Amino acid sequence: TPEGVNPNPFALVPAQSFPGQVIIAGSLGTSLDSNTISSFSNRAGTGANYFLTALGYRVRTINHLGQDVLYSGTSLAAPVISGAVALMAQAFPNLTRRQIIEILFRTADDL
Repeated sequence: TPEGVNPNPFALVPAQSFPGQVIIAGSLGTSLDSNTISSFSNRAGTGANYFLTALGYRVRTINHLGQDVLYSGTSLAAPVISGAVALMAQAFPNLTRRQIIEILFRTADDL
């Protein structure tokens, strides 16, 4: 459940304590627009410097029974962001984690 205009303190405090090392994940996607923050997602607010969004609405995946399902949540957006970090680290092993995060923030669409 969204806490309001600011990220949950569980994510915000570490992001503020370790700048350049923590990304707060938000979810993109609604029934009308894939470039709108999801209603169930917290907003960037005071965590805007640490906040990235990725698709988290109606993500096709497999459940514990092996069935094809659509799930929504920031828990679906976080692995997309983590995957982007992992791909960049693999493609550019000379980059530090701070540099990778900086590149992601600098090149993300500002919605």
